Amino acid sequence: MGDAVTTWASGDWSVTPGNEEEFVGRWRDWLQWSRDNIAGFRSATLIRDAQDASHFVSFSDWADVESRESWKNSEGFREKFASCKELCDGFRGGDFALAVSA
Repeated sequence: MGDAVTTWASGDWSVTPGNEEEFVGRWRDWLQWSRDNIAGFRSATLIRDAQDASHFVSFSDWADVESRESWKNSEGFREKFASCKELCDGFRGGDFALAVSA
């Protein structure tokens, strides 16, 4: 499948103040696990708000919807996601498809 079917997952994380570095470490561990265990994983990025050090946005791209869903339905995902989320006051996630690219 080509780039035309690339799909993304994204998260908007509100980390409890004081847990930011632990969160980054756990997120890195989660994505390394994803790279090692889930076919179709392409890459992931975590960005930190320059104005609010407790606010992070993550996004990952996937070869296809099936790969992304396999990841989200795996036991490893549930464990690693929960480990990150327990350090947060809030989280909002979603799945995305390409609308426009330049």
